[in-house]
Amino acid sequence: MINYQGILIKTHEAVPQPSLDTYFLLENLNIKRTDEILEIGTGAGLVTVYCAQRTRNVVAIDISEKSLRCSLANIIANRTYNTQLKKGELFESVEDQKFDLIIFNLSQLLATSTDLNPEKLLAGFTKKVRDYLKPEGRFQVLVPGILASEDTVSTIEQNNFIVDLIPHDKSPTGDYIIKVDLKGDS
Repeated sequence: MINYQGILIKTHEAVPQPSLDTYFLLENLNIKRTDEILEIGTGAGLVTVYCAQRTRNVVAIDISEKSLRCSLANIIANRTYNTQLKKGELFESVEDQKFDLIIFNLSQLLATSTDLNPEKLLAGFTKKVRDYLKPEGRFQVLVPGILASEDTVSTIEQNNFIVDLIPHDKSPTGDYIIKVDLKGDS
């Protein structure tokens, strides 16, 4: 059982547990009370519950049925009923929805799956994310240090985003949060 700021999260051996990176992400989230949030990769549901306690609505996606069940149990235990859980990969289960904030812990995903190409996954995410953001939308992605390069930032900025890179000084892999806002109406 994990207790984070009064949020009790029961974990399961088949579901990725919140890590130092998860707590770093939570400490740096830019949440507004009126936000509608999409979390990609709910895992045990800590970020989902944390966001649900602070905002209007949260949609959480995961490809793992075990993660969705674990997250649901923690949503119920923490009485955060302003959430929806959906099974899917990246944006496939929210095709017609738009969000104020999209959260993606890419580092956690890469830590639990060795057959993914991180550069390709981040590029695919940043190419599609605009389609799921409201006009003043933003997204936050936690990435391994290897992806927090000038090339990555430049690629994101070329898509008309404003990028803020925040280093995680306690991460053994040198993780970063990439905070991104839209530049305008384009």
